[in-house]
Amino acid sequence: MRRLKSDGVLRAEGAIGAGIRHPASSWFPAPASRKVNALIAILLAAGLQWLTVNSGRATETNKVKPAKLKISGFGLLGNRELKKTIRLMSGGQKSAPEFYDANFVEDAALIIMSTLNREGYLAPRVTATLTLSDGSVRNFEWDKAVDTVLPGPLEVKKVHFRVRRGVLYYYRHLAIHGLKSLSAAEARTFFVQTGFLVALKSTRIYTASGLDRSIGDLVEALARKGFEHPSVKVLSLERNDSTGAIRVEIAVEEGLKTLVRRVTAEIYADNEPAPREVSAVEPQTAYSRLWLQNFVQGLRTNQYRKGFPDASVEISTLRRETNAPTILVDLLAKVKTGPRIKLGEVRFEGNKRTRRSVLESRVKLKPAEDLDRIEIERGRNRLARLGAFDSVSIRYEPVDNATRDVVYEFKESKALDFSLLFGYGSYELLRGGFELDHKNAFGLAHQARLRAVQSFKSSRADFLYTVPEVFREDVDVFLDASGLRREEISFVREEYGGGIGARRFFRPIDTDFSVRYNYQFLTALDNQATTATGVQRTRVGAIVLDLRHDRRDNPLLPTRGYDLLADVEVASASLGGEVDYQRVELAASGHLNLVGGLFLHLGLRHGAALRLGGANGELPFTKRFFPGGDNSVRGYQQGEASPRDPDGNLLGAETYLLGNGELEQFLTPSVSLVGFVDAVGFAEHLRDYPANEALYSVGGGIRWRSIVGPVRLEYGYNLNRRRGDPRGTLHFSLGFPF
Repeated sequence: MRRLKSDGVLRAEGAIGAGIRHPASSWFPAPASRKVNALIAILLAAGLQWLTVNSGRATETNKVKPAKLKISGFGLLGNRELKKTIRLMSGGQKSAPEFYDANFVEDAALIIMSTLNREGYLAPRVTATLTLSDGSVRNFEWDKAVDTVLPGPLEVKKVHFRVRRGVLYYYRHLAIHGLKSLSAAEARTFFVQTGFLVALKSTRIYTASGLDRSIGDLVEALARKGFEHPSVKVLSLERNDSTGAIRVEIAVEEGLKTLVRRVTAEIYADNEPAPREVSAVEPQTAYSRLWLQNFVQGLRTNQYRKGFPDASVEISTLRRETNAPTILVDLLAKVKTGPRIKLGEVRFEGNKRTRRSVLESRVKLKPAEDLDRIEIERGRNRLARLGAFDSVSIRYEPVDNATRDVVYEFKESKALDFSLLFGYGSYELLRGGFELDHKNAFGLAHQARLRAVQSFKSSRADFLYTVPEVFREDVDVFLDASGLRREEISFVREEYGGGIGARRFFRPIDTDFSVRYNYQFLTALDNQATTATGVQRTRVGAIVLDLRHDRRDNPLLPTRGYDLLADVEVASASLGGEVDYQRVELAASGHLNLVGGLFLHLGLRHGAALRLGGANGELPFTKRFFPGGDNSVRGYQQGEASPRDPDGNLLGAETYLLGNGELEQFLTPSVSLVGFVDAVGFAEHLRDYPANEALYSVGGGIRWRSIVGPVRLEYGYNLNRRRGDPRGTLHFSLGFPF
């Protein structure tokens, strides 16, 4: 089964068999052939593992053959999702029973019909062919007008649902009248998906329940703007059952906007008739349910902090004045604190593998103190951030009228997670590997990750061990080790090493900061450059600082927002290495929705390598900058847009400045066209900072957000080619980078 994890990497779990043959190893250089063999070995190992695990299952299931469920007619993926939904709704059993009964078949038919209706197929037909335990076959049919009831009891060995979807109902015409605070284009987004050049029916699906939800969402949007009682009604609805076309006219009456002029808060202690405290605020803000919920929650939170976990708030209207075009209201908030409660014991339940000491260190609660629900919730959040649990919940247990115990309940996640990785890129071609995650090492909620990846051009592996929240909240300590052998265009890169560091996330500014000590062995093999451009083989000891501020809506496929990145590496012989240098790389990107489905993407990246230090000061060749590739200057392969020597060998740059500009127009929700301009300026030596040579590429392509990850096909044309440069480069990639 393939799935897409939260980090965006395409992974496949389950059966992977390898029967790949390469008829002529001479098709590839010898190192590439060895890499192919290594890749095959990885896949074979995964296949053998699956066979070993499932051979035991096969022995068990041979005793009793389970009943079979088949669905056809809703597309390959649709059929699979329907089967998954039916099994989930039927109790989520991992294996099928020996027989299905009549209730299961009826429920499955209802689920299929409901799913089709939600997808816009309002008049589907579903036929079920049942093979019973005695070998007889019976057929039943469901449609929108017939509620078929199966005779019981039945022992069904096999059920085959055949789906006939019928006509897809869609909005052919949608008009919204009477809006003043929202534009018509903004209002349409509540009913249909907008911003695509190709108006697909699948982006304008109509269902009666969907129309009701859209109206409710529009009412809520108006209410948040301060319109207390907006009205949204359907004026007319015409439905063509032969084509599925729907014509809808909608009328909107916003009414007067309501503003909160003044709120008086009265705080009553437990069983006291008169308020102990009275205060007033003048928010002068639009009245809405969301504002009211936040205001009430703020009043309750103040009491929670003081040890009143049962605090309640009642809101009433003191005064209401109409002052066209607005309504001004004065509100009264009565806060009843309830009794003061003390904290009894703090208990933990469900932590079968996680040590109690780890849990206690994350919960800063002391018995006999006031019960603070905010601090208790903060403890729950710290426990959830450990990453060892699927869920963390809180339960309160009364000890007496003035004391309560707090119980944290855990559902531990699977400790080990094994995933296979797949992808394709124009330079490295096919790449694959595996990732093994341990989310609760030694019961300490430590996380360990081992990843190995093989492609036609490179072999790499890395290991990361993370200890969460060591010194304080948001501070993690980590150990890492990595190895890389990669065939670059003009040399072979080898990098091995590891280090130790700490990472902190600054929540107020949404910024990650890390510092680490890194020790590496660096080698550049088969380097044909005729000029001395750096140390070919050396050891490096360095302090590395990383800073990232990310405000994008999606880190892998962004459409809005921006991010900033800084990476500073300071290497010195005094840190255990053999060379002294400083390397700085800065990057920024921005993403903006211009209009509809047209997006602008801008990127800027700058790097410089300095050699300030003692007599050993020298920059390793592999630490030079090699721009080019599908995420850089797209007229070149990866690393190809860098300085060359007179023989055409790539030298790398000591400084570069890269700019990317891209327009992306979505044709459909998953397919878009792109046009881009890439430019890079660079210099072989830092003395020519910031650049003494520049390259430019223009081009375009198409992108598809498929179920297996993004698919990109782009061509970059080089405007000012040097001797040895390609006219242009075609880039094709499949899957997220890993």
